Amino acid sequence: MGVPSGGRTTGDGTPRTCARGLLLAALVVLAASCGRGGAVPVASEQAPRAGGTLVYALPSDPASVTPLGAAGDPAALAVERNVFAGLVDVDPHTLRVVPSIARSWSASPDGRTFTFRLRAGVRFQRDAGAVTAATFVQDWSLLCSPRFADSSGSWVLAPIEGYAACRAGTGTLTGVRAAGPLTLVVHLSAPFQRFATVLADPATWAFPAAMVASPAGYAAFEAAPVGAGPFQVASWTHSDHGPGHAPISGRLVLTRNPDYFGAPAHVRRVLMPVVDQGGPESAVARFRSGELDVLQVPPAEVTPVLADPGFARRLVAYPLLEVEALVAPGGRPRGERVAVFRAAGPGQVLRATTGRPAQPADGPVADGTPGYVPGTAQPLSAAQARTPAAPVTVSGASPPLRPLADGVVSVLHGARIRARLVRSGGYTVESLRAPYPSPDAFLTQLLPSAGAPVRSLIGAARAAPQPGRGDALYAEAGRRLVAEAVFHPVGFAQAELLVAPRVRGLEWDGVAGPHLAGAWLTGSSG
Repeated sequence: MGVPSGGRTTGDGTPRTCARGLLLAALVVLAASCGRGGAVPVASEQAPRAGGTLVYALPSDPASVTPLGAAGDPAALAVERNVFAGLVDVDPHTLRVVPSIARSWSASPDGRTFTFRLRAGVRFQRDAGAVTAATFVQDWSLLCSPRFADSSGSWVLAPIEGYAACRAGTGTLTGVRAAGPLTLVVHLSAPFQRFATVLADPATWAFPAAMVASPAGYAAFEAAPVGAGPFQVASWTHSDHGPGHAPISGRLVLTRNPDYFGAPAHVRRVLMPVVDQGGPESAVARFRSGELDVLQVPPAEVTPVLADPGFARRLVAYPLLEVEALVAPGGRPRGERVAVFRAAGPGQVLRATTGRPAQPADGPVADGTPGYVPGTAQPLSAAQARTPAAPVTVSGASPPLRPLADGVVSVLHGARIRARLVRSGGYTVESLRAPYPSPDAFLTQLLPSAGAPVRSLIGAARAAPQPGRGDALYAEAGRRLVAEAVFHPVGFAQAELLVAPRVRGLEWDGVAGPHLAGAWLTGSSG
């Protein structure tokens, strides 16, 4: 959306690399892009039609769909990215950052000061006021304050000057100022040439700060969110399956925002029912009956869906900017970690995992990320491996990751390493999801377990004015992280969506999910 930026840092300037194929060769991939995003192609003989209701299923009941509380929940992001808008957005085909509320931006030669020039006339939904440079000054100070820092994704603002003090309780992010109603100036504590990519995270997107000034106001804002995106929340019913009453199924209803600054959405309304109750078979049955237009297929149902010829041609694979990895517990000897990680080869683990389609990982940065360098994970030395004397325990950090943990146990048994699956603790399968499209998004999340050389490499990569040099430094940091045998990449995740034949133009990016404004329905009007 928007016009090209006049600044030299609008995108990251790196060549885009294609995903190297999906694990499921039988999958009919309709996404026509080369990066970690794509679209259901629009039939050339048909023009988009306005009107109608798109039924987009949510895989779970989000607790929050606002920048102050969503914190990376995929179901929440599907709503948040369509109700709110930020300075930049993500092109779903290339995953490069593009202008949104900011019409352009530029960086100082040292990469420490960024100036964003905002569009005139951008307004919040429901007459909640104008979006100006002061909006972001107020919003970001709230995000990093002790009141919200732990519930939001505020950590992405850490490069900004004064972030640590803001988190400590000053209430002000000193590195952000309004140089005029439509000019925002951001000072960073250290050089970061690709800082604009950080702002693709919806946690940084605009909201009316005055609405959350009091606890009562914040509660009302969470119940009826207000942003500047192409849709607005018309109603929200939370799931309630507690005792003493009939079950209540959750759902959100979005309607077209008549005051949106960009191209208006095609569909008039988006109905978003929550389908996490009743089991995965129930959700697939609802799609089959025509009740749902778009359904993210539960992992356990991917194989049955592929076996059904009527379903397989409706299945669209959207790669995610997400790495599923095996993380060693603290205090384990290096020789043991090396033995476990060498045995748990990515391809072997994925083949041994039921219902967990993914692409084998070759490093800590997901394939398709702008700036991704293939093959950063080098084999660990067999000479350093020491077979564990005691049985190894493996767990999944969340229920969806437990089948992958089971696959790790199976592979370890095959390598004659005693292992067992436990509910928590031990070697843990975890998911590392990028909130913005850059290698930096992955590597900075691993810094707490990284040594000083890795920290130094990431700092040098951020400061590098030449994109190619920065990519090489990020790649070397990734190699060092894997070589330290604390973090072992296993798979690059993907989402499988069933999409009804009447849906056209649905776009998806690997960062925050569906771009619903461009979707339209055949035969719809009004």
